[in-house]
Parts: sequence; structure tokens; C-alpha cells
Amino acid sequence: MGFGFLALPDAADYVLQDATVPASLVAGNAPAEPRDGLVRADITVRDGTIGAVTAPGASTPGGLARVPLDGAMVFPCFVDAHTHLDKGHIWPRASNPDGTFPGALAAVGADRERNWS
Repeated sequence: MGFGFLALPDAADYVLQDATVPASLVAGNAPAEPRDGLVRADITVRDGTIGAVTAPGASTPGGLARVPLDGAMVFPCFVDAHTHLDKGHIWPRASNPDGTFPGALAAVGADRERNWS
């Protein structure tokens, strides 16, 4: 099965090597100290389901196909990764301190009043 930059094996069991995943995916069992909320990990897939998440190279079951990811990101489900380019340029001067939608609206509104006509 191909996805542009890699091809998954036809087998139901394989290892995604050296993936970058959200630290929350492995909460309490992170293979390393998170950096920017992300960690590197090997993901063992058994019968099409995640069977294990381990530190890169720590323990790869023998006989499984390996898919080297070289740090490519892997998400546990669909992620809406869109961005608003018209808002990104104000982040250094008007960040969203609480990460909520109302907080974002307040920050953008205040920035508009201060910096735009």
C-alpha cells in the first residue's frame, strides 16, 4: 500500500521504525523526554492494530517487515492539520495564552485594535 513517500508492506504485522508521534499517544510510557510535545518511537503493528510503542531500536520483533520512517510523523487517527496563515503572523505579539477558541478570538481582536486600521 503506497502513500507517496513510503509503502506499507502487504503483511498484517510490521514495524514502523523511528516514527515521530505526539507524546500523548504514549502517555506514561514515553520512550524519551518529549520535545515540543513529540517523541521518536518504533510502532509494532499486529493484525493491523498498534501492538506496541517502544523507544527507537529498543526491541524489534524478529521476522517482521520493517518500514523506516526517518522521523516522519505518525498520528493515531485523522488529524485536522489545517492552519490559518492570516493569523500565524501575529503569534509573537498576540499569542493565545489559554489555547481556547474564546482566547484566540480575544487575542486576534486585541491585536486588530492595536495594529490594524
